[in-house]
Amino acid sequence: MSEVIKREASPVATFREQTTQMTPQMAAALEGSGVKVGRFVRCLQNAISGAERGNGRNALLEADRTSLWQATLTAANLGLVPDGVTGQGYLMPFRGKVQFVPGYRGMITLAYNAGFIVEGRVVHEHDLFSYQFGTDPMLQHAPVQDGSDAGKLVAVYATARSMQYPTTFDVLTHDEVIAVRNASSGYKAMGNSSPWATNFEAMARKTAIRRLGHRMPLVTDTRLADAFRIDAAVEQGRSAYINTDDRDVIEGEIVE
Repeated sequence: MSEVIKREASPVATFREQTTQMTPQMAAALEGSGVKVGRFVRCLQNAISGAERGNGRNALLEADRTSLWQATLTAANLGLVPDGVTGQGYLMPFRGKVQFVPGYRGMITLAYNAGFIVEGRVVHEHDLFSYQFGTDPMLQHAPVQDGSDAGKLVAVYATARSMQYPTTFDVLTHDEVIAVRNASSGYKAMGNSSPWATNFEAMARKTAIRRLGHRMPLVTDTRLADAFRIDAAVEQGRSAYINTDDRDVIEGEIVE
């Protein structure tokens, strides 16, 4: 008599089954964002699969499962896909939990949805760059052309334009960006695996955009403000997620 040998499903396969059960909640959270739940689920599953290492370990699935779903629904409430590829947002394992972190392009997307065209740019030492604040603010930037050596990064800035509000901008020097990076709890904990180490320029642009957020007017679409708040909390070492009941941002302390 032959025996049927049942193999235990892999953690990734089990998670894929669980996403089916969570799809209605994700669809409700995505309502009004313009992101289709089918695409969101595919990106989520790809992010989970991409976190699996050659030794079979998967930091996202080994973390607290409640925090994983909180991070997933936070991404859905913001209308950002957590694929970790397009720059919309990332699911980050951190001290046994999972945190959703809005990406540089995610910030730009949310700003556009709120009626602003937001850009973040880096400045190199051989670029032509000048700015002034005060009653007659001005910013001019002409990057080096024709493939010439641009030199080292010396500054980063962000601009916000709208049909309703005056253009506004903010500038950080390289030293200021480094100070933000060095104060980041995520950078301290993750080191070379932190986005600060793997994509410094994108993180520098996001830092400028986040600081610019303090200069931007409040708008009825709260997703951008929520993303700024979550990102700032994570940089300071606190967990943050959106409560699906009232869509309010809940902040807490990350357990050491």
